[in-house]
Amino acid sequence: MKEIYLAGGCFWGVEKYMSLVPGVTETEVGYANGHTENPTYEQVKHEHTGHAETVRVVYDPRIISLPVLLALFFRIIDPTSINRQGEDRGEQYRTGIYYLAEEDREQAECALDRLQGMVSGKVAVELAELRQFFPAEEYHRKYLEKNPGGYCHVSLAEMQWIRGLDVNAWAKEQGLPVPLPPLKMMIVMRRDLGMRKGKIAAQAGHACVEAVLSTLARDHAFERLQEGRHQYLENDPDVLRWLAEGEAKVCVYVDGEERLTEIQRQCSDAGILSVMIHDAGRTEFHGAVTATCLATEPVTDSRISPITGNLPLY
Repeated sequence: MKEIYLAGGCFWGVEKYMSLVPGVTETEVGYANGHTENPTYEQVKHEHTGHAETVRVVYDPRIISLPVLLALFFRIIDPTSINRQGEDRGEQYRTGIYYLAEEDREQAECALDRLQGMVSGKVAVELAELRQFFPAEEYHRKYLEKNPGGYCHVSLAEMQWIRGLDVNAWAKEQGLPVPLPPLKMMIVMRRDLGMRKGKIAAQAGHACVEAVLSTLARDHAFERLQEGRHQYLENDPDVLRWLAEGEAKVCVYVDGEERLTEIQRQCSDAGILSVMIHDAGRTEFHGAVTATCLATEPVTDSRISPITGNLPLY
């Protein structure tokens, strides 16, 4: 899970709206980036604490990307207004995006640049690293769930729209990035080799696999894959069932080139990235990954053959 902190005027409506976004798993109202420790609502309202009413948003990046989350947030604010949203005025009602990670800052900058090209005035949304966040008092939490008729500057129509949203379909219409599907990888190694050849093949093959995984993790924002699971398969006709748990890296051992080829075919039909380790370190990649992506992290080991296959990952 990841977190981003969003200030968009009165936090009652912002929290309710963000809680309805597909992929958002948790929301919390509070006060952020001021100069007073543990402020109360009354202090924030009357004593110039510098804090902004803010919503902590926890989301699953496998379901919704940060650019899409921010694009939805922009729908419920006036991004050109300074210290005012709806009928609420004051520094505490400024708009802002407060991030924890540098990569989130970069994505937020791109989102704001895109927004600027869509509005006539100057965008006034603050972008800053989160310095501190203090949860608001209990009576502010989930306020509109406790008080359905309570004040909200977010329109009812917008609330109804977000409830039924197919977020990835909408994101594609807007030209925004959608999360990539889970990566499934199978490493298949011949077991019927002599000890020395088998050891060389394993070392070369796993070195190449790790290079690929690190590239995918960096370039495509995959979360860390589960630890490799090693299985000795005898006459199991359905080796792909070892990938049934989702994101995984599974290593299987088989006897003979013919069995290796059969598993390669099964992986290809299922759209799974497979790494076939033959003998003397000869390693081939097949299936759902692009050669361009793999080439961004070249493997120089001379025992590893060129990458084969050029099927898109998504």
